[in-house]
Amino acid sequence: MNLSNKKHFKIILFSMVASSYFTIGLSGKLDLPFNIIFLLGIVVSFFLNKGQKKKEPFKFYEMVIIFILFFAFFIADYLFYSGEIILSTAHVAILALIFKLLTIRSGRDYFYIFLLTLSIILISTTITFDIYFLICLLWFLISATILTMLFEIRESSAKINPETKTLEYTLNEWDTFLKRENLKVSPIIKMGIISLISMATITIPLFFTMPRFSLSAFNINFGMKNYISGFSNETEIGDVGKILQNSKVVMRVVANEDLGKLLPDIKWRGIALDKFDGRRWSISSKAYKLIEKSPRDKMFYILKRNSREILLKSTFYVEPGISEVLFTPWRPIAIAGKFRNLILTRTSTVKMSTPIFKKFKYKVYSDIFRPNLSELKKIKKIDIAKVSPSTLEIPDYNEKIKNLVLKITKDKKTPVEKVLTIERYLKKNYKYSLNLKPVPKDEDPIFNFLFISKKGHCEYFASAMAIMVRYLKIPSRLVNGFRRGDYNKLDGTFVVRELHAHSWVEIYFNQYGWISFDPTPATSEMFKESFISNLIEAITFIWVKNVINYDFSDQVRLFWKIHNTTIDYKRKFKKLRENIMDRLANYLQSKIGTFDRKINPIFYGKKLFFMAIILILTPILLILAIKNVRIKNKSKKYQNIYSKIMNNLLIELKKRGVEKKEGETLLEFVNRIKHKDLKDELFNIVKLYYEGRFGQRDNEEKLKQRIKSAIKKLKEINTL
Repeated sequence: MNLSNKKHFKIILFSMVASSYFTIGLSGKLDLPFNIIFLLGIVVSFFLNKGQKKKEPFKFYEMVIIFILFFAFFIADYLFYSGEIILSTAHVAILALIFKLLTIRSGRDYFYIFLLTLSIILISTTITFDIYFLICLLWFLISATILTMLFEIRESSAKINPETKTLEYTLNEWDTFLKRENLKVSPIIKMGIISLISMATITIPLFFTMPRFSLSAFNINFGMKNYISGFSNETEIGDVGKILQNSKVVMRVVANEDLGKLLPDIKWRGIALDKFDGRRWSISSKAYKLIEKSPRDKMFYILKRNSREILLKSTFYVEPGISEVLFTPWRPIAIAGKFRNLILTRTSTVKMSTPIFKKFKYKVYSDIFRPNLSELKKIKKIDIAKVSPSTLEIPDYNEKIKNLVLKITKDKKTPVEKVLTIERYLKKNYKYSLNLKPVPKDEDPIFNFLFISKKGHCEYFASAMAIMVRYLKIPSRLVNGFRRGDYNKLDGTFVVRELHAHSWVEIYFNQYGWISFDPTPATSEMFKESFISNLIEAITFIWVKNVINYDFSDQVRLFWKIHNTTIDYKRKFKKLRENIMDRLANYLQSKIGTFDRKINPIFYGKKLFFMAIILILTPILLILAIKNVRIKNKSKKYQNIYSKIMNNLLIELKKRGVEKKEGETLLEFVNRIKHKDLKDELFNIVKLYYEGRFGQRDNEEKLKQRIKSAIKKLKEINTL
């Protein structure tokens, strides 16, 4: 079956519209009256839409009236008919689409039809998302893609009017354009389908892969752990110092509390090391506990809770290639994240069972309770039976170090007083520095720090304190992690950089467990903050949080939030509707008399609704009728004027021997004339005639001038 190109365009247009009907119709939520209205509207508009006559555009006041009427319909529909916002919106969108299909006036209207069709499909997503919806959605996408391509070709057929400088075209001209350029619509339809399938084939895999990977494959050292130094199971004194001059971002932390007020010196604990061989710290035992995800709440439970806990919730957004260690505030109670399993070492270090080579996030619930000094002073002796012997080992026993420890703590009686004295002594008498000379391999780095160089960075301070307290039979271990980081006021995050890497000490106190102490003196910030740097960092964090780390759980939370918000508003609207219906019932009772209040408000409400439809549709139909009458009168006016002019021309030509045969069209008549100049002149006259009579253009004066010129040439021909 051969179809004209304009019919192809029309079929594709209504195919797209039909996809929206089936999308919402198959959901089962569209009531019978609007099913009929929608389907009938599509069928009627398909047969009434000829796409040939140029229609007069709506005036501004007419558009305002139509908008008010549609809005009034929406209110009436919600109050007296559907009682649901979604269905009322769907009803208005359906009527608006039918109205636009019946009143297509320009290329812009096709865009409005596309938007209304899309809005109905989007409304359908709130009702259903089954296989039928997906099929109809694919139908819509194919139709919309092909229609866009055809519309672009259609626009290319437009001609510029030299007088108005505007594009003017008809569907007939578009048909002529396609024929002239030797274009066919069928291959375009195939191309549209192939383009859509190709785009889906490329974009769907990219959607599921690209947003999830934040580390380039070229940067991954497959088979090797390319982590920063200082956070492996064994570290040498100085490893942390290697990264202290690098401002590269390691992670970003968001806490649910104001940490500046709650705990200003909070740190992000990484790995705890309890064995020291004189130059290296390590974990004394390879034994570990495998922690599996709780099936009840998908959490990893790490340490036991106590009755005096202060719970802190913090979210970590970690850059790739940092460490297999999970950084947490001390003490971690539970962790939530996309991990297979977690590992808890003997020193309460939390590690991933499988390394992650991309940006990732996790949440930590920590108990940051710390006993006060008076409580710790009550402990007169440390119960060393409850700790590992490695936390008391001194690899190279040195009398000079022992004498120094005994000297500075001789007046202190309790373990905590002695620990605090050593902490203060190191802060006061030693200098913080990153510019250090290498310690000879045959020399004890702790001895060198305490008695020779008397300067160093955090590893030296922490290592020295950990060994010094062991001379007092107090268990200790070294911890490598990070300081709190730079607080960005713009987004409320702590930006942790490599230069914030830090070492400190944990001391064991009987019933309170391991408590942190930091002997390193305060240092000036090494990263200079500015508004611009904070702004860039805030924008980066938005990208990391909402794109890179946006996962299915975030989607679920977002949908639930929207769902709950929608339910809240639905309750409010329902309550409002019930109040209005109660008032209506009271009014009807006062006018009609005693009746069942449970039935009559709804019954009369539906009657009022259909009355409202009649009241709303009547002005719209009246406007359309008036405009059609105007168009017909205008068309009749032009028909009478141009028919009279053309008849006079044909009579004049007949007198001079050029006669039009019966049944012959004007173009056939002109093509039969042999004289070239006269033929060209008459062709221009016929063109002006068609434009004036059928295109309703005001060509009357031009046509009269052309006719005079043609008769003049005809006289010249007769004279010759």
